[in-house]
Amino acid sequence: MIVATELWLAAPTPKQRVFMGWLLLLLTAGLFFCLSRGGWVGALVGIILLMAMRREFKTLVKVTCAFVPLICICWYFLPDKSKDYTTGLSAKNENIQMRYNSVEYAKERFESNPYLGVGWGCGRSMTRRTCSG
Repeated sequence: MIVATELWLAAPTPKQRVFMGWLLLLLTAGLFFCLSRGGWVGALVGIILLMAMRREFKTLVKVTCAFVPLICICWYFLPDKSKDYTTGLSAKNENIQMRYNSVEYAKERFESNPYLGVGWGCGRSMTRRTCSG
């Protein structure tokens, strides 16, 4: 999305700018439906920084006005299960639970030998043993 935004801003002809605009809308919808909150934040910050560096603040406001309805429409068509996944930050969420498991595993490894550690990639992973010895 960031590269497409730069290509849209740098398009030499109005025809190319319209084409890149439609492509940018398509990429935005695709990023939205992949349910990657980190991807959303990264794209948003990248585009804001890109437009700030180019001093395109009026364009940023116009793009925001165009993309807010698109995001609302995409949210409407998102299945309820996906809406719960993207907005649910409870410990019941599988993604959050795996992060808790990872932190607990790291704490176990540290407590087993806080001075020397267990080595690079050695020790028992959460699912299987990763090195012999």
